[in-house]
Amino acid sequence: MKKTLAAVLAAGALFIGGIGSVDAANWYTVGTDSNGITWSIDNDSVKKDDKKATLDIKAMDYEGYHYIVTEEFNHKKREVKDVKVTLYNPQGYVVKEEQPNKSTRKVEQGTPAYAVYTLIWGDK
Repeated sequence: MKKTLAAVLAAGALFIGGIGSVDAANWYTVGTDSNGITWSIDNDSVKKDDKKATLDIKAMDYEGYHYIVTEEFNHKKREVKDVKVTLYNPQGYVVKEEQPNKSTRKVEQGTPAYAVYTLIWGDK
C-alpha cells in the first residue's frame, strides 16, 4: 500500500512539475504545410467570443521538435498576434521560451492562421 501511494505521489509530482504537460492537451490537427510542419490546436485552450479568440497552437516538424504558441485572433480586423512561444524537444522538454514581439499580422488565405481562423468563426 505504501509503495502504491508513493508511486502515485511521485507521478503526480512529475505531472505538476511540467513533465507530460504537453501531452495533457486535447490536440486537433489542422493540417500540414508545404514545409512538412504539422499544425494542431488545443481544443481545451480555446477561449473565444464574437470579438477575439485565444488558443494554443502546436507546430511540429518531422523530428518531433515543436513550438507551442499562444495566439490571439481579432475577429473584426482579421489579425493574429503571438502572446507566448515555447520550443519543446521530441521528448516534451522545454528547450527555450521566446519573447514574441506581439505585433499583429493579417490572417491571409492559404496560411495556417487562416485555417484556424475559419475553424473559429468560419469564412466571415
